[in-house]
Amino acid sequence: MDWGDAPGWAALVVALLAVEISRRARKDGHRSARAAERSASAAEQTLADQRQQAADGDFGNQVSTEISVSVVWADRSDPVLLPVS
Repeated sequence: MDWGDAPGWAALVVALLAVEISRRARKDGHRSARAAERSASAAEQTLADQRQQAADGDFGNQVSTEISVSVVWADRSDPVLLPVS
């Protein structure tokens, strides 16, 4: 039995496996790109809806809470908290 061609056959098998892996990766990449486009489209639509609601003054049941606190240093070792209105 002659093993002289074995490295060539092994290289062929490795190359065929690489082609299959590349084909699957390309297919997954296209699927991912389509999903990203759908996500971006949905985000754009949501932003457009939010802008339209803001322009109309229609905020629905949205509740906004804002909390602010200022820290004033009277002395480097003595912080004083002042409420912000």
